Amino acid sequence: MNMLDYLYLKVAKIWKKNFFWNLKKLIYLININILIIFIYEKSFIIHNNKIINLIQIFDKTQIKNKRFKNNIKRALNFFYKDKYEETLKVLKDVLSENKNFLIKEKKLYQNILFFIGLCNNFLLNFDTAILYFKYVFSKFDPNFLSEESLFYIGMCYSFKYNDFNFDQEDTYKLIYFLLTFKELYPNSRRIKKVDYNLYKALFKIKQKKLTIAYYYFNNKNYKSSLIIFKYLIKYFISMPDYQIFYIYMIISQYKIEENNKNYSFKETRKLYDNYLSLFKKVNFKIEKKLNISNKILFLFNKIESYLIIVDIYSKLYLND
Repeated sequence: MNMLDYLYLKVAKIWKKNFFWNLKKLIYLININILIIFIYEKSFIIHNNKIINLIQIFDKTQIKNKRFKNNIKRALNFFYKDKYEETLKVLKDVLSENKNFLIKEKKLYQNILFFIGLCNNFLLNFDTAILYFKYVFSKFDPNFLSEESLFYIGMCYSFKYNDFNFDQEDTYKLIYFLLTFKELYPNSRRIKKVDYNLYKALFKIKQKKLTIAYYYFNNKNYKSSLIIFKYLIKYFISMPDYQIFYIYMIISQYKIEENNKNYSFKETRKLYDNYLSLFKKVNFKIEKKLNISNKILFLFNKIESYLIIVDIYSKLYLND
């Protein structure tokens, strides 16, 4: 099983367990402004229903070096004022000046690296932020900053590819990290945002694949459109337009066999029989009520009629 199959199977299990993916919530979620992630109180992190003052993650009792303590205080003051570049400069100086000390004081080291990740996140330096958050998540003993770091890794990928021309490989990374978060922290307050961004990533993949499929179909490249519609049906069975994918897939297969003068239309018949069986199981709509063009509807009805004629002909003449 390749990584893509693994990711989608994991998501499919989530779909079956809850009703997060129904159409009402889809409409609601699409109207949520994703920039709400950045509406964030800089002085606090909400973790497991507790408001944690960021300054408290630096245990001052451990800091005996006066210069070190003052620099941390300066960095936090810059951070609260949204002066992230200044914060980064101070924290990087702290790292370089106290390298040996911080190797021993791992908790302090983790805290500083997390703040550097946050600053880069707010400066939209997502690649750099991801590197720091990954380090905090993987190199230290698990604590609440591990959870926050994993969450921000996902958010960085989400913001970084928040456009139609996204990098698909990195979108799969986004899905992977969000699924990992759901597995490790199922009761986190972050779950709703994680669910939203997980759905959003999958929805974008679907939309891009669908655009390519329609392009091939409209340009009469039915072999390519058939492959992509099969892909959409395999991975997006819970989507509202699943039935439409099936209709386009049947038409694509029909056109391939027609062009090859294979007038028995055996493969088209198989797909159409599957369509009829699904019609009863998953409450497909009457085709006239679907959001498809009259041209596609007419063509699908023509195929249905032709398959009936082929069946009658087979029974009358080929069975003798």
